[in-house]
Amino acid sequence: MKKLLLLVASLFVVWANSAGATIIVINPPARVPDVTPGVFDWTYAAVLQPGQSMKPGDFFTIFDFPFANQLSTPLFGTTSADDNASFQVTVNNVGATPPLTNPPDNPNITNVTVTLLDGDTTSANDNLTATGGVLQLGTLIVRSKTKVVANSNFGSVLDFSEPTNTTSQIGPIDVAAIPEPGSITLLIAGLVACGVVSFRRRALS
Repeated sequence: MKKLLLLVASLFVVWANSAGATIIVINPPARVPDVTPGVFDWTYAAVLQPGQSMKPGDFFTIFDFPFANQLSTPLFGTTSADDNASFQVTVNNVGATPPLTNPPDNPNITNVTVTLLDGDTTSANDNLTATGGVLQLGTLIVRSKTKVVANSNFGSVLDFSEPTNTTSQIGPIDVAAIPEPGSITLLIAGLVACGVVSFRRRALS
C-alpha cells in the first residue's frame, strides 16, 4: 500500500511539473517525530522520469535545508528497483548546482546533494534507466529539530559528464524552517520578563 501511494504521488508530481522533467524530488508527505522528542524525519522521494537514464556523476540537490547534518548525516536509501546502485550523500553550504540553472542558494544554510556513484551493476553501461514507467530512485531522510515548513528549491542534472547533452531541472520543495531573528529576540525578551515577574513574586512573599 505504501509503495502504491508513493507511485501515485510520483506520477502526480511528474504530471504537475513541466515537460522534460528528469529527476523529480517529491515534497515530504509527512514529518514524523522520532522516538527522541523534538527530532523530526523529513522524508523525500526521488524518482526518474520514464525514458530517462541516470549516469554516475548525475545528482540532485535540496537547497537551503538548515542544519541538515546537525543531528545526523542525511541518509539516502535505494528502493528494490535499484538495489545494486550506490549513491553518495554530501552536505555543503554552496551547491552542488546543476549547470544552466541559477537557484537561490544562501551560503550560510546547508544544502543536501545525492550523487549516483555506481549504477546497476547488473547492467553493462552502469546507468540507471527508467524503462516501462517511473523509476523510484530511493528515499532521502534529513533530520531536523523542527517540523515547521519553509519554501526552497531542488535541482537535478542528468548527463553531467556530457555538457552538450546535459539536462537540468529546478523545482520547488519544502524544507525545515529557521526561526527568524525577530522571533528569537521576542522569545528571549519573554523569558527575561517571566524571570523578572517570578523574582518579584518571590521577593514580595
